[in-house]
Amino acid sequence: MRNIRLDSLSSDREVASQSYGLRLRWDQGVASRGKLMGKSVPLRPQIKHGVPRTHKQSRTLRMNKHTDDENSPRCQPQIATENSLAVLHTKQNVELVDRHVRQAAHAVLFQHFNHEVASKLAWLDGPKNPWRTLVLPLAQRSSCLRLSTLGLAAAHMSVVSPQDKAALVQIHRNLRDATLCHLNRQMESELKRGVARCDKITEASVLIEIILTMISLCYAEMFIPNSTRWRLHLSGVRTGFDRYDLANPHEKVISQFFIEELDYLEAFGSISTFSSALRRHRPISQHATSDDYFKEFTEALYEITVTERTQDNAFRTGKILAGTDMTVWQDKLTRSYDSVCARIDSAPSQDVTVQIGLKSVLKAQYYACLVYSYQALASEAES
Repeated sequence: MRNIRLDSLSSDREVASQSYGLRLRWDQGVASRGKLMGKSVPLRPQIKHGVPRTHKQSRTLRMNKHTDDENSPRCQPQIATENSLAVLHTKQNVELVDRHVRQAAHAVLFQHFNHEVASKLAWLDGPKNPWRTLVLPLAQRSSCLRLSTLGLAAAHMSVVSPQDKAALVQIHRNLRDATLCHLNRQMESELKRGVARCDKITEASVLIEIILTMISLCYAEMFIPNSTRWRLHLSGVRTGFDRYDLANPHEKVISQFFIEELDYLEAFGSISTFSSALRRHRPISQHATSDDYFKEFTEALYEITVTERTQDNAFRTGKILAGTDMTVWQDKLTRSYDSVCARIDSAPSQDVTVQIGLKSVLKAQYYACLVYSYQALASEAES
């Protein structure tokens, strides 16, 4: 709909209505009879007879009348009202456009997350991908989680769309800041609930939103070059993990998702952070994960990293260590690979296509761990 600016009308015309209805202009009629028949000029006021008027008096009278009309109370509010309406309409239009642009951008980011990001965050994409079946439905009900998933989509899009990298990184930052504002409020309410000892269901629901939001923030920062904020978010995930009851029977799927994601973040995050003191929340083997075929290689990655940091720390302190026997690591990885392949083959009602996909990803994991072990632990002669 086209908006008509009221301040475009002439100031000496009266607006009969602020709507788009009929507007009557009484001073522009055409006489149909009498002395002025056919003329559009209205009759002039009556002049008293016997009182002559000079040309100067007539001109002064017309000037005073024009000035009085402009300064009349009837005219001034009209101008003020028109100007205020114009400003109001302009502000409303800008807000309306901004809202529609923001909604359109969010729709694009949501679609990118669903089609591209979710598939990258799972070892093998499929109908049971928890980022689609678990995270996205919860994001529809939680503004905090929704903003974090959109920020994650923008961060990933900045990597795959280098031509728009600067703009997408800025969008990610804006969404991240908005997420943190919502997250702070959620954390404050969670702490108050902890003091008030409210019902367990409400407490678990809020904690789930908080932990999922911080997991999304952690992954998003990993896509941003030279960013170290993911460590802060990972620390927040650990803290939320300590407060969450993993034994909750109603949230078994969510508990499993939390366990796996936390261990993945700690294992892969430790690779990119060279620190002699690595903190591990708790081994993944302490928790049951039904269909995570890659947890053994995740554990192997972490063990290789810890061994490398230990050797480096010993070297810095002047200790002499024996060389690492790489056949031990190779045999360990090979046994893990054979064991998981046997589990995949013995899984009931396993689709052939899914089996092939799992084994392909598993083989890639095996060789990746093998290469990483030689780069991190082998001597110069062996590497």
